[in-house]
Amino acid sequence: MRLKPEEETAFRVFGGFSVDPLVVLVPTHSFLVGNGTILDWLEEVAPRRRTLVLLQPLWSLEFLEVNRLYECLGGGLVWDVFINRLKSYTGPISVIVVANTQKDMEICHSVGLRSVFISQNLFVDEEVFCIKRAAEIEFDAVLNARMGPLKRHYLAKKIAKLALIYGDSCVSDKVTLDCYYRVRAVLPHATYLNGAFSRNKNTASWRWLSAKEVAAVYNKSRVGLSLSAVEGANWASMEYLLCGLPVVATQGLGGREVFFTPQTAVICADDSGAVAQAVAQVGAEQRDPEQIRRITLDLVAEHRQRFAELLTDFAPQLGWDQMMTVIRNSERSCQILSLAQLRAWLS
Repeated sequence: MRLKPEEETAFRVFGGFSVDPLVVLVPTHSFLVGNGTILDWLEEVAPRRRTLVLLQPLWSLEFLEVNRLYECLGGGLVWDVFINRLKSYTGPISVIVVANTQKDMEICHSVGLRSVFISQNLFVDEEVFCIKRAAEIEFDAVLNARMGPLKRHYLAKKIAKLALIYGDSCVSDKVTLDCYYRVRAVLPHATYLNGAFSRNKNTASWRWLSAKEVAAVYNKSRVGLSLSAVEGANWASMEYLLCGLPVVATQGLGGREVFFTPQTAVICADDSGAVAQAVAQVGAEQRDPEQIRRITLDLVAEHRQRFAELLTDFAPQLGWDQMMTVIRNSERSCQILSLAQLRAWLS
């Protein structure tokens, strides 16, 4: 399968942990490449190399199975097509779906796919996202969420001191801008930390915050918010917890609740009044940040152990410290490579 150089530059995967044997982590919405799959592409660029592909869903498979459609952050892949293409693959590459919840793993097993329950949130870097509490707390709550309708920013409208961290929608500029202007109308009092999106590019000031900048905002906040009804495992929820913030969340599918306990999180109704009440209550309790982080890391350790065991047969020389070194070389929480960069990495 041949791709044009510009196609390989534009196409993204999560990256790899080992070259030989080859171990790569690929989001499921990147499974289809050109007129084939990521498996066909890897067979071409790394022939005869022992390879393990870990397919990482970025969306709730429980939701996708019910709706029969895979639409993950702008990618479109019909659920049945994904299953059939994966099950029909007879090549030499080993493939495992790394599921964010027990239920998602069971769904994979029910359709004949090999799967393990290991949350993607184990990759969040606890050295960057750590407790460094500011002398003065500025925000009652912080919401780190893309500018897309599914994030339900409006549920935070009754929180007085609210910080917003945000990226684009990952769908289109129109969806991003439409959501941004709606959020600004509903939450005029919030602090918009990434700057402004604008239809006039000359006046746009939006930028990504670095991981360290994001962690600094968390450490100036009392509570972290997760308000979507359905998504994936939600990186931000893990970042909050590692910084010692209790989480206020609505009930949702995707896997963020895997690391919630009664000591670290509160689930409230899908109502702005209930969200504000939960934020006020949790903030007043002054929960111990060290305890929140310790409980979370204990849960994370279980998933990291499963992940290490999964890789043992393929890359026994690969330890967790080496994997985290790969991840920490990225500005974001996970190493993201284009196919062109992955090709160079393999050469």
